[in-house]
Order: sequence, then structure tokens, then C-alpha cells
Amino acid sequence: MIDVDAVDAGGSSGPLALIDGVPSVRWSQAGGFMPLEAYLRERVPLLRGDSPS
Repeated sequence: MIDVDAVDAGGSSGPLALIDGVPSVRWSQAGGFMPLEAYLRERVPLLRGDSPS
């Protein structure tokens, strides 16, 4: 479960954090954060099985 209130308050919960006001996610504990928008732009086509552009 992700605690969105904690993230909204500037903290983190699970893979989600607010970094400089930008919702961000990390793939693993050892990985760095990347903006959620970029992450979804990359991952959604993979999940849908779309061809790379």
C-alpha cells in the first residue's frame, strides 16, 4: 500500500516520493528516483505490448 498522504507531505511511501515537487518512482531499493510521468511513458507501452518507437 502506498500512503499518498505521506508522499503529499513531502515524504515517501514504497516506491513513490515527492522529489522537488515532482511525483517520482524508483524501480528498486538500489535504484534512483525518476519522474513518475517519464516512468509511465516508458512502462505503459511495454505493458500494452506496443512496438518501441
